[in-house]
Amino acid sequence: MSSIHHRQIITDVYVVTPEQTDQIMTKQCELPQENLINNSNNVSSDENILESLSKDHKSIMNILKERQRNFNVIETLLINKNFKSALGAAISMNDEVILSDLLTVITERPNLWSLEVCALLLPSISSLIQSSNEPFISVAFKAIRDILQFFMPVIKMNIQRQPSSIGVDITQEERYNKCRKCHNILMDIRSFVLKRQTVQGNIGNLFRQLNMLLQTIDV
Repeated sequence: MSSIHHRQIITDVYVVTPEQTDQIMTKQCELPQENLINNSNNVSSDENILESLSKDHKSIMNILKERQRNFNVIETLLINKNFKSALGAAISMNDEVILSDLLTVITERPNLWSLEVCALLLPSISSLIQSSNEPFISVAFKAIRDILQFFMPVIKMNIQRQPSSIGVDITQEERYNKCRKCHNILMDIRSFVLKRQTVQGNIGNLFRQLNMLLQTIDV
């Protein structure tokens, strides 16, 4: 047998003869233009992806740099024991990550709570509990639990005992306004939580626990 006519070429998992090889080579020669177009499109697509990733990277880096600056401001205020200013700065930054971290610190150090702190933070806590981010919801849950435990009796008592119309007691009036503000926000939170009772998983369990706790806020 002629080694030329019976020579076999293995291509991938197929066995082909020289005649078939010629046919394959002919077909391959017909493809370059289309392949070049496809390759060109792929290159263009890759460039678009890289450009998009580059823009996203720059945006993310800007956010992280801004957040780091904000953290430094809060840290400086806390080091200087200017807790009220740190709270005000964190709230004005309107950054859920910073607020969440600050709330974590407060819930781990209950002595930092006060009626004034409750009134300042409850609007932000209300926003966090309505977040789609589970860690934010968890931090907000702990904060609300602390407020109910430490301040609900005070809030109820001051709402029931409205400022006297005779004379002016500025301290009592300010306390009443803070308590009223806290109570109104807690009522709004309860309305939201009530609608989340069918949520599944860990978040659902938190909402159901919180709903039970919030049953104590009626005056």
